Amino acid sequence: MASGVASAGACIIEIATDRCSGLHVANRSVYITLASILHVFDLRELPDEPIDTLLVTNAVNSGPTDALKIDFRPRFTGSADLARSAVASTEGV
Repeated sequence: MASGVASAGACIIEIATDRCSGLHVANRSVYITLASILHVFDLRELPDEPIDTLLVTNAVNSGPTDALKIDFRPRFTGSADLARSAVASTEGV
């Protein structure tokens, strides 16, 4: 196992590049996707369903996905349409 590897099966958080030759592409894709979401939407915690921070860890896991229920609110008029068109343009790729 290479040094600096957070998880042998998780390419996206791997520090060493000998296990995943496309690591830089994966990291940049995640960064661009998150930046786009944060630009278009205001993310808020649901008042009646608080986020359980004990279920969220820094490790790669496939735990329950219902721990992160959040409210996506458009930041500006037309942002929902912008997001729909972006998703539609990637279908079939």
